[in-house]
Amino acid sequence: MSNFQYVMKRFLTILSVAFCVLSCDKEPQIAGDIPGYIHKLVSGYWVEDYSQFGYSANWEGIPQYTFREDGSWEYYSYDEIWMYHTDTYKYILDGNVITLIYDESESGRQSFEIVTINDKEMEWQRVGTDFSIDGIAGDYKCFYRTDKPTSEPGTDDDNSAQIPRDELDVPVVEGEFTGYVYDYGYCNAPDFWYQFSDYQQRIDMFQIPDEALAKLTTEGLSQTCMYYPLRKDMLLYESSLMFINLHVTEWYNGLKELAARTHAPEALLKLYENMKLADPAIAEEEGPMYDNDINVPWTFMDRNYLEMLLASAHFTPKMTVSQLDRLSKAIEDKTKEIMQRNLNSYQYGFAYPYCALCRILLVKHQRGLIDLTADEIEKISFYMLRNGSPRSPADYVIEVLRVTFGLLEEHFPEMPIYDLGI
Repeated sequence: MSNFQYVMKRFLTILSVAFCVLSCDKEPQIAGDIPGYIHKLVSGYWVEDYSQFGYSANWEGIPQYTFREDGSWEYYSYDEIWMYHTDTYKYILDGNVITLIYDESESGRQSFEIVTINDKEMEWQRVGTDFSIDGIAGDYKCFYRTDKPTSEPGTDDDNSAQIPRDELDVPVVEGEFTGYVYDYGYCNAPDFWYQFSDYQQRIDMFQIPDEALAKLTTEGLSQTCMYYPLRKDMLLYESSLMFINLHVTEWYNGLKELAARTHAPEALLKLYENMKLADPAIAEEEGPMYDNDINVPWTFMDRNYLEMLLASAHFTPKMTVSQLDRLSKAIEDKTKEIMQRNLNSYQYGFAYPYCALCRILLVKHQRGLIDLTADEIEKISFYMLRNGSPRSPADYVIEVLRVTFGLLEEHFPEMPIYDLGI
């Protein structure tokens, strides 16, 4: 299954949740006249729009399409695996049936009947299906025409501190961790956390002050981001990748700035290679929660947070092949240590490093170093989105785990793979 199909599944889930609070007793009118010049009408920019069903059209992940008369089309979208990306495909228009071609396989084609089209709107019904509410965004698609594709959010950010990046983004070197690190130690004060009335206040509180941000080298910034006081909230999200992406793109100026630094991948890699794992039996409350000493043993939560940073689309895709190999070796070593110390909890010991390894697979596939099928990409992407713990019908979960673990065994033969009995 293509990235497109995967995004549609995710979008449909969101729509289905929203639909529970809506009343839809009346089926829409989906019939319409098909002009003879349908080919020219299809050409142009289109955005999916389901406002007629009560769904907001302002969701940032709304897919956008560009159809050209030469039979090519572009798909612009957002998801937690690939972030903002544009894919180019082919299409065939036969009468009022449009076939989207993702690849040459039989499953790589989707055919829709164009049931309504004019210069402002267009509606499709998948061939062989009938209209149903559950089919919205999957079998049944609605579009409105726009003059040009919507630009990626966050490109006009006027709130970022002006950082002398050429001076601060210096190469990260081997050896001891040195330099200035912003101190979040004030979070250890008694009753500190009781002062907040909402989550936005917390986000605002933990932004790095401009004067501090302007002193942080990439290495110091990476360490500062590791002490981010809200990092543990990652566990509150159905998708840890969603948590990471929201903080990188919108919520936390530390991660936003780090993602813009050329040497950030090496800085995070150095942190991961050098981390010392704490015994999970030791309660974190016994010591300061926000100690900016990098040599203090890290909790599982800290390790999982860093692994999800490395599993995101912001850092690992920028690594060299050598860095990717170092990262996979470090993940293998950390996981072996977990097994040797008999700390083999699936959720906390294995799922997150497996997600980081899945990102390495995707990066190598994109660079032509390995070959993954569309189905394999779908399965490991689903695994990553669910933090390694897919919550779906049992048969599909088993298939996701089987494919994902099989790929990990094939491409990382030294990596211990958790036995789930599948």
